[in-house]
Amino acid sequence: PTACIRSRPPAWRSASDEDRRAGAPGRRRRARRDPRRRAARAAGVSPLISFDHSRRYGRHRILPSALLFRQHFARFHARYPWVTDFATWNEANYCGEITCHHPDVVAAYYHQMRAVCPSCKILGAELLDVPGMISWQHAFVRAARSNPYYWGLHNYVGANRFSSASTRMLLANTRGEIWFTETAGLVARRNHSSVHFPQSAAHAARVTQFIFSS
Repeated sequence: PTACIRSRPPAWRSASDEDRRAGAPGRRRRARRDPRRRAARAAGVSPLISFDHSRRYGRHRILPSALLFRQHFARFHARYPWVTDFATWNEANYCGEITCHHPDVVAAYYHQMRAVCPSCKILGAELLDVPGMISWQHAFVRAARSNPYYWGLHNYVGANRFSSASTRMLLANTRGEIWFTETAGLVARRNHSSVHFPQSAAHAARVTQFIFSS
């Protein structure tokens, strides 16, 4: 089994700068997270680690350089060498993310991750099934000069409209595996999204049945 875990650094800073700043708060964060990752390993769960913007206000709109991303990824990989499944960025094509207009930067992250861990399974990105998904994926492929074998898909829109069109479109434009790293029928949401569909426990149950039967 695989579990998807987001890794959202407190601030994308240089490794040396982060060492100076982390102190006790950094140690407390690691103390909270290490038991969960050790428990996953003990249970035979292979976590999928996906990266995201900084959770620190003022830095949440800053994209790390490819070199800085590599430094953080290398430190993570050294600390958890048994974790081998990764995604470059969460919902990288969604324009609520700073990567929306920078598929070339995400492609650079992909190459850095491949360089640090050639044997790992690296998802090119986790994509949200919104308009422009395929054009973003094409731009990534052009920048990367390769089409990754693994991609992640969050098919919320398609699933909640009982449609597999977005999944089929991505399959037609990739050459390997599509992982559903997030999917669900929605009971209720409060994120002010302009995308509308029914929301209720009954709707979520029907969507869940659709996901597992389609």
